[in-house]
Amino acid sequence: ALATLALPAAPAVGRRAGEGFRAVLALPAFRRLLLCSALIQGSHAAYYAFGSIHWAAAGLSGTVIGLLWAWSVVAEVALFAWGRRLADRLAAPGLVALAAVAAVLRWGITAETVWLPALAVAQALHALTFGAMHLAAMRVLQAAVPPVVAGTAQTLHGAAVGAVMMLATLAAGPAYAALGGTVFWTMAAMAGLALVLRPLSRGTD
Repeated sequence: ALATLALPAAPAVGRRAGEGFRAVLALPAFRRLLLCSALIQGSHAAYYAFGSIHWAAAGLSGTVIGLLWAWSVVAEVALFAWGRRLADRLAAPGLVALAAVAAVLRWGITAETVWLPALAVAQALHALTFGAMHLAAMRVLQAAVPPVVAGTAQTLHGAAVGAVMMLATLAAGPAYAALGGTVFWTMAAMAGLALVLRPLSRGTD
């Protein structure tokens, strides 16, 4: 907060209140991005809330669970560090499709087994379920959104993902109580819906 005091003043752009939001939401590519990002990133809700609880109940130690979380971060960082060629090749629509397919696979594995090698594979997929979707979002925001409303677009994108994540997390509580580990199949369904909707974004980058 203190560091922001050193930032230069933002130039006045002469927009009325709410005009930036309307301008951003009028962009078809951005609307599709909101939907796909919210579904794929929101599909992590049960994992974030109950992944450790589920694994601990299955007998995995705290050390193993901690290493599984750390391994997912390593995979994510590796994609950001060395995935430029892949991202350029697939472009935003391909990255969205890759993230959605990886999420369906990841949550399916998480729902069906607590076998450690399988969980290690599922956690490595975090590079795609989170990382690839994030890269796709950044590409759409950079290419399809005018710079004058770029901040508004990022705010709306973050809010949409956060809102769906919140609602999915709230729903995951009673769902996990009733279904146990099979609750992760509902997360797979969310990602699958994004995959169905993904062809609508063809040609967007």
